Amino acid sequence: MMNPYAAPGTHEAAGYAGPDPRMAGVGCVRQGPDMMVWKQGAQLPDRCVKCNAPAQGYRLQKTFYWHESWVYVTILLGVLIYAIIALAMRKQATVAFGLCPEHKKRRHLGLGIVWGGFVVGLVVMILAANQQSGEVAIAGGALMLLGPIVGLIMARGIQPKKIDAHAAWLRVGPAFLESLPHADAGGYGYGPPQGYGPPPGYGPPPGYGPPPAY
Repeated sequence: MMNPYAAPGTHEAAGYAGPDPRMAGVGCVRQGPDMMVWKQGAQLPDRCVKCNAPAQGYRLQKTFYWHESWVYVTILLGVLIYAIIALAMRKQATVAFGLCPEHKKRRHLGLGIVWGGFVVGLVVMILAANQQSGEVAIAGGALMLLGPIVGLIMARGIQPKKIDAHAAWLRVGPAFLESLPHADAGGYGYGPPQGYGPPPGYGPPPGYGPPPAY
């Protein structure tokens, strides 16, 4: 379960280094209502994760954090205790995904609303304090709260549903999800990407085992 205020905790980098043959999609499949990706070496298709339109080379790289939902119960013991347990229990996955020009603009607009709503709301509250106006102060506080929430919803690309030691389950757009092979069908992209697993030579040395029968 992901905290809706966790966007500032993600790390993002946009860029495109040129054509990549892996952009057909490797190490990502559809599993139920979510997309499953292997944490090591997975490469999503060069399509928008929201609407499945061509991403035209625009890709974001984000690190998502996730922990079990029961951890939120520890908030009752105090915010500091929750923070310590959440940091100890959380798992993370870094995923690079594409966005089409339309959803790229929507994301930028959402981020603008996040910061714009917060700053404008703060200014309104300061002015209200100088004028001793409670109604204006309430309006400023509401803007500071609702602006970031609306902006984060608009800017959101994909959401983590579960992360373990090897894979991440992410909520993506229905059209993009439908384009992926089913995990239970063994389609293209199913299974760990090439090179995932023990290094070459791993295992018992030659000749190891029971002696030949006489």
